[in-house]
Amino acid sequence: MKLAVLGSTLLPNSGQFNMKEISLEQAIELLNENDYVSFVGHSSTAQYLSRLTGKEIIARRKRCVLDVGQKALCFKLVRRLSNNEFVTFRALQEKEYQLFLMERLT
Repeated sequence: MKLAVLGSTLLPNSGQFNMKEISLEQAIELLNENDYVSFVGHSSTAQYLSRLTGKEIIARRKRCVLDVGQKALCFKLVRRLSNNEFVTFRALQEKEYQLFLMERLT
């Protein structure tokens, strides 16, 4: 199963999940060691993740469904953008973020 790359920590489908925060170094290691597929919907978020990890993360507005045992690398902004802010590469560079490893258990 491919590692899914998500632009949020929202659960993609029903099931029981485990999620833990990981470092940027751990995220890069996951991408280096696994085949992966992007489900990041915003091009600026995909571009920012590409810059952070050194890996090609494409914007792909497809629905993600995780199978039991499948893992996902999740990007999350610590604070939401304000109502008048747009998701731009520049805006993302100025925001604090977290990375998580999510796994579907059942």
